[in-house]
Amino acid sequence: MQRLPRQSFERHSACRRGGKILLTGAELAGGWRLACRHFIAGDLKLELAQWEIPILSDQSTFKFALREGLGAAIDLGTTTIAAQLLDLQTGGVLAVVTALNAQARHGGDIMSRVEFALRGGQVELQRVVRELQLAKGAIAAGLRMLAARFGASLDDIHQLHLAGAFGNYVNRTSAQRIGLLRVSINRVVPAGNTALLGAKRALFEDPAGWDAVARRVEHMALNEDKDFHDTYAEEMRFPA
Repeated sequence: MQRLPRQSFERHSACRRGGKILLTGAELAGGWRLACRHFIAGDLKLELAQWEIPILSDQSTFKFALREGLGAAIDLGTTTIAAQLLDLQTGGVLAVVTALNAQARHGGDIMSRVEFALRGGQVELQRVVRELQLAKGAIAAGLRMLAARFGASLDDIHQLHLAGAFGNYVNRTSAQRIGLLRVSINRVVPAGNTALLGAKRALFEDPAGWDAVARRVEHMALNEDKDFHDTYAEEMRFPA
């Protein structure tokens, strides 16, 4: 295979698409080429990057009371599953197991699945975009209605914590652009795997404390609110 000269790299369509550089100078110098621009005339050794999705676990520290035996903390996520086996006498994590659900073969998040759909056909694209639209509408409507419940607006929210893999890996700028997050991205804070952390704390801490937390929690059924359907319909729209 013939290496592209430096001058060609700067302007060659094989190395650029939509203004984005597909191969860097270092990659070209290392022998990398775009397969779509070459034909194989002999034996060739291929190196393929392994597909992987980071699964968010939890390594947070917290105060706890010693207990006898072992405990298991499990986070059952929509895309990933994380479980930790803990020694209740020391608080040490003895084992960690993570897994993906069936949807993960199309990507680790909804935006990756949209990209998959773009490669897979128009029908799949319509289905995934519709899923994104419904999820975006539900989250955005929920934020609006939760703020309104306390006589506030989204501008009054000083800090928004996003939990789980979604909150940790989501592109906040993209989420704001499609109207999913209608607050300043400087106010959005990834909170990590709070489900797994909460499960571990529940194993070690006094149950009475968690009962007190449960009594303070109010479940807000969005679909029972008279304004939900109108707000939901408004938030399903993507900005122009």
